[in-house]
Amino acid sequence: FLVYHQEAAPGSPEEALWAERERRLLRIILTPAIVVVWVLGVLLAVSQNLWSEGWLHAKLALVLALSGYHGWMAGYARKLARG
Repeated sequence: FLVYHQEAAPGSPEEALWAERERRLLRIILTPAIVVVWVLGVLLAVSQNLWSEGWLHAKLALVLALSGYHGWMAGYARKLARG
């Protein structure tokens, strides 16, 4: 969505459509999904006492990186929506 939004002419109706689509995608799907991933992942690690496992640290680093990327892209979508 961000690629197509970036290519839309500034101030055009198409740009407004892409901004609305991005806002809905973030609000309805992406943000709730990342919250669920974190909650279920932490609950699984706690219930199984997996904190000493090496693979968990690698997986946690990957999830942290992907969460950071999600935050960066959400900020970029807000920046594009502002113009």
